[in-house]
Amino acid sequence: MGHLLALHDVSLVQPQWVQDVVNSYVTNGRSQELLAQLKKKNRPNEQGYNAQQGVIRCKGKIWVVRNTTAVQTKVIAALHSSAVGGHSVQHATYQRIKKMFC
Repeated sequence: MGHLLALHDVSLVQPQWVQDVVNSYVTNGRSQELLAQLKKKNRPNEQGYNAQQGVIRCKGKIWVVRNTTAVQTKVIAALHSSAVGGHSVQHATYQRIKKMFC
């Protein structure tokens, strides 16, 4: 007799700041244009932007809306105090952010 496996629920664990970044796209005209354009494609556009699970990426880095100080502050605080960040000094936190975001 064979076994039948079923997966009923799948959970995705992600930091709260990721949802904050996605939420910041809602009120930004540029991000709305990008999302509409990228929804039509399954590959990056000519400038290297693509969308994955609602997060806009530019050449693999997470795109954060400019002039969203609250979101930027949350990202910095989260990365600084995370297990990965380990309360790094300012320069180390900046370098980590520079590698992850555009």
